[in-house]
Amino acid sequence: LAAEKAGWSRDPGPNRGLGIAFSYGHLGYVAHVARVVADGSKVKVEKVFSAVDVGPVLNLSGASNQVEGAVIDALSTAQLEMTFVDGAARQSNFHNYRLLKINQAPDVEVHFIQSDNPPTGLGEPPFLAAGPAIANAIFAATGTRIREMPFKRAGIII
Repeated sequence: LAAEKAGWSRDPGPNRGLGIAFSYGHLGYVAHVARVVADGSKVKVEKVFSAVDVGPVLNLSGASNQVEGAVIDALSTAQLEMTFVDGAARQSNFHNYRLLKINQAPDVEVHFIQSDNPPTGLGEPPFLAAGPAIANAIFAATGTRIREMPFKRAGIII
């Protein structure tokens, strides 16, 4: 469903890439397709298409917010690093551990599969595949394979 909504079979254009990843966790199935555009090593995540099966969803607005937040959290995590000196974290709060800003946030399009699977939560399942989908899209756009986080270790700047 995520691939279908993202138009997986079409060419995204020059310096652009699509990446897909799937996860199953906490009884929830999630697939993300990320679309990115690259200017050398600088990459912008334009949009993420998400397909989610966590059983029946009663509050679609709240559930969509959970998925959107998980994608934003995963993108923030993919570009940040905690460092330690003498056993203490150097990053003590948001002034020196900067999360994604609103102008960096991609559009997230969420689609739910209303299945007969047992209902489960949305706290963790959408987070798991978001980073890998973005990393795969970056590879498609730049040829740079990301194998560890933060992405800057591979020379990629979000």
